[in-house]
Amino acid sequence: MKSAQFFFFLAALTGATCLIRRKHVLVSINSSWFNAQTHCRQNYVDLSTLDSEEELSKFKLDVRNNVVRSWIGLNKRPDQMDFSQWSDGTVFKFALWQSGKPDNKATEHCASAYNAQLNDYGCENLIPFVCYTWEPTLIFVQDLKTWYEALVHCRTWYTELISLSTERDFLLVNAKFTVLQSVSVWTGLNFLDGSWFWSNNETVMNPNSLPSCPIKPFHCGAKVGGTILENADCMKKMSFICYQF
Repeated sequence: MKSAQFFFFLAALTGATCLIRRKHVLVSINSSWFNAQTHCRQNYVDLSTLDSEEELSKFKLDVRNNVVRSWIGLNKRPDQMDFSQWSDGTVFKFALWQSGKPDNKATEHCASAYNAQLNDYGCENLIPFVCYTWEPTLIFVQDLKTWYEALVHCRTWYTELISLSTERDFLLVNAKFTVLQSVSVWTGLNFLDGSWFWSNNETVMNPNSLPSCPIKPFHCGAKVGGTILENADCMKKMSFICYQF
């Protein structure tokens, strides 16, 4: 019997918890903003983006409350009066500015952070900076295994089979492993005791979009395209994605 497909529409992912998150790394090299940006892009992903309360809390945890003034990924062109975009292209919508800041829009075109609050600052100043990378580490295992074998492999050598709960999770996996646009791989999705679960116990968002009672042995979930998951025969052998913290 042909397995049923279900689609994770991006609107249905709102409110889900991201598996893949930014990890912020303080680099104690005094640099201008532009040199800091180059260093981050060569060695990490980019200068840090702080686009939500959740991200700000993660930033404070990663850099131990940000007790040193540091560059982050926010700047603007000299002909702009207001900040509009983070260094990685994220639209600028959220910020926790220090009281009275920004206050020198005509001359200070970059932003620094201190105690997780933002301050406009001259881009030529030499201070440390904070880059980000993505965590956890994703591992594409090309060996062909059943879903259960893949689960054991990930838990033995890494942390767990991948869960894909949000738009960001899908986008980052697709960007990292372009081959997955045409290859089916196991994920941690599993149907057990009448419900769908991720193997790491994360909630499956929008469960009404999934087959409510898939027939055996189609109780395991594979990624088969950009944002498409498919319930498949758990004994079928496929490659898979693990993650490791």
